[in-house]
Amino acid sequence: MDNSASRAAGSPADRRRARRQPLITQALLFRDDRETSPQRVMLKDVSLLGLGFESSTPIEPGTLCRLRVEAGPMQMSVLVRVVCCQRMPEDAYRLGGEIVFNEPEPGEPQDPASAPESGAD
Repeated sequence: MDNSASRAAGSPADRRRARRQPLITQALLFRDDRETSPQRVMLKDVSLLGLGFESSTPIEPGTLCRLRVEAGPMQMSVLVRVVCCQRMPEDAYRLGGEIVFNEPEPGEPQDPASAPESGAD
């Protein structure tokens, strides 16, 4: 049996639910608490369920943030929950964010099923 295969089976990358795709571009990060000014971050990778980015400041896991990416013709705004924050050399932090799919945009109804009924019985 190959020992490298058994070691790799327990690695965090093997537990991921979706494959990462490199996407290196700048983004603006808005913290959900709105107490902090937007900051520039560097997006590193994306997947169907999350993204990885680098920041000059740490962000506490559990914090909700909105990332706005404008890379050429691509524009994307996504709500993420920070799930990990690791210090890197040179006073930078590597963060992982899980995409929050069930948060509505401001002014949008939360769920069509939770909207008031029309009363036409």
